[in-house]
Amino acid sequence: MAAATTATQMIVAVGQIVQWNVGGVAVQVIVCDVKTAWGKNRLLIEPKAGHGRVWVELSSVSLPAAAAFQCAVCRGGIEVNGACWECGDVR
Repeated sequence: MAAATTATQMIVAVGQIVQWNVGGVAVQVIVCDVKTAWGKNRLLIEPKAGHGRVWVELSSVSLPAAAAFQCAVCRGGIEVNGACWECGDVR
């Protein structure tokens, strides 16, 4: 997944269902919040089924292939619901 440069650009991720890859297992989770800490982009996630929340690095999650499209503006970002995680372009 392409890394956004600011939490403001990643805000389009809130409410999205993504896959969290941990220990060789991919778990569907919902993004609850986003932040940038110590120069790394992080997401607060909770499982679709079950309970609990945890902050994870953006690099440990991926969008299901059907939900992700390459940004038409920067060609490097992932476009979700018409907004790019990389450049912040909104359609």
